[in-house]
Amino acid sequence: MPMETMVDIYRRRWQIESLFKQIKQNFPMRHFYGESANAIKIQIWVTIYGGLLRLLMKLNDNDKNRSF
Repeated sequence: MPMETMVDIYRRRWQIESLFKQIKQNFPMRHFYGESANAIKIQIWVTIYGGLLRLLMKLNDNDKNRSF
């Protein structure tokens, strides 16, 4: 296997590991409710959307409470 291919594979693997670390830190999930790949994907996306909505609500509240 060419060295460039190995480097590319490792780089992609590291990006995936970094993404999972971010998800685990910012959107904690204690366990998966389903066992299929589709169920896990849905749970991850719903968790991310929920976290983003919570962040937007927090930012919106901060804007309302800001006085100029």
